[in-house]
Amino acid sequence: MHVDKHVARSTADAELNSLAEGLHEELLPAVQLLTWLLGTNAPTPTVREDNAAVVAAIRKGYSIKLRHLARTPKLSLASLHDACTTWCTLIQTPTTEQLGDYFTKCLPANKFDPGCLGLYLRT
Repeated sequence: MHVDKHVARSTADAELNSLAEGLHEELLPAVQLLTWLLGTNAPTPTVREDNAAVVAAIRKGYSIKLRHLARTPKLSLASLHDACTTWCTLIQTPTTEQLGDYFTKCLPANKFDPGCLGLYLRT
């Protein structure tokens, strides 16, 4: 039986894969550029995660329940722990405050507040 190593087996797997890619492929180059341009005045980025298991695993740098992820290319809890303790800050954010959800989930019209995205509708 063939098992694809890139398929997430749980929500935590998917969240960690997404977080690792976003951190290392998108955020790190931006931080490096800002540091080059601004030096010590460069802001420290904040990473917001709503999955408590993911936050706990990153803060510890290891999770017995997620140990199978060590075999996943480009995913290391230790490297995420290192990133979130050296050049960015990890904050557990309630799902209701995750701004990215507006782009990935169907939301009822009465829950969508364009103002929280910095978008203001002209009337």
